[in-house]
Amino acid sequence: MRKLSYGALAAVAAVCLYKAFQIPYAQYKAEQALPRNEPLPLFNPHRPTFTCEIEATKVPPIDAEADAWFREARAMEDPDTWEEDRDYKKIVQLTRAAAERRHWKAMLNLASLYLEKRDPPHGPDDALALVEEAMRLGIPAAYDRMGTYYSEGVGVPGTLPAPSRSGRKRQRWVARMR
Repeated sequence: MRKLSYGALAAVAAVCLYKAFQIPYAQYKAEQALPRNEPLPLFNPHRPTFTCEIEATKVPPIDAEADAWFREARAMEDPDTWEEDRDYKKIVQLTRAAAERRHWKAMLNLASLYLEKRDPPHGPDDALALVEEAMRLGIPAAYDRMGTYYSEGVGVPGTLPAPSRSGRKRQRWVARMR
């Protein structure tokens, strides 16, 4: 009887360990599936061919109402206006409304507003999620922005040593789009 109970205890322990290791593995696989973790080819400045493409041909169409909201928010952020006189609550509200309609410029600007702490409930993680969403839409500027985040260590681990943060990672992200 004792051997049977030890066997049952060992089986229960094995099942528990199996389940315990599956959760981190599932989280790891989900993390690897994010656009920020996609493997990139090394930048090759000596490649034999290069096709120059205009960014406007790669971005999704912009909704007219979302564009109006975005332009209104940008007008409120006029550099000639004193910092204290800008209504960042309204700017964030308009930019968020445009970003929800997949206005790619608004998505990237909203990420910047989050990083500048203009909307306190949101921070680097939300900015990173917006840029990743823009990457999924295939927006070249989003790849550039993610490269900047990597080179500066914003929301993701800075993988480059300080002296070489001159844009190598950004070059890889941009080169991937070509």
